[in-house]
Amino acid sequence: MNKKFLIAAILLCIGLLCLVPFVFSNKNRKIDRGDIFGEIYAYEKANYPNPNPAFQRIQGLSSRSYRDSGEEFRTMAAESYSKNVIPKGYEHVGVSFSFRSKGTVLIAYDRKVAPNLSLYVYHKYSVEDKTLTQDISFVDEQNNRVRIRNKGEVKKLLTQYSITNEDIKKYNKEILNDFFLRDWCKAFDSAFTPNDWGDVKVVDKWDKS
Repeated sequence: MNKKFLIAAILLCIGLLCLVPFVFSNKNRKIDRGDIFGEIYAYEKANYPNPNPAFQRIQGLSSRSYRDSGEEFRTMAAESYSKNVIPKGYEHVGVSFSFRSKGTVLIAYDRKVAPNLSLYVYHKYSVEDKTLTQDISFVDEQNNRVRIRNKGEVKKLLTQYSITNEDIKKYNKEILNDFFLRDWCKAFDSAFTPNDWGDVKVVDKWDKS
């Protein structure tokens, strides 16, 4: 009798293990595969309100439950990397999500250009339009991290610190492609690569200033 019970228990365990790949593949079918940023947004939303399992596998990146947030942030989340894992020369790298009417993903980073001044670069993805808008500003560290957004002031600071469009493209490759998206592709079975984003329209606002 005990032997029959043991065999039955082993067969049940084998059956449950066989179901695991099916469950995960079934969940992944729900993920938007149009482009890498839509994929990231869809996976974050699919796991809502729990932490994103892919982010939990990325070294140095925080990942928390939306249940831990205040009421006003229940449809938003912000994750950031620990300073010790960020590439040299950069102050902050983070990603945030909004699940409000028009879903968005915001990937941003700071690069120090002077003791009290940082270049702030952000990439805002619109789920509805499948558009990634890239823009820049500066952060005044001496004045409560006030953002300098005025185009004339931004252009003046770019010239003052000899920052060219090519420099910003280089920074984007270092942080967006080779750091954040590389981590994403390692942690998640992505349909894309850090350099192949899929069907997404990219608008470089900073390149037209």
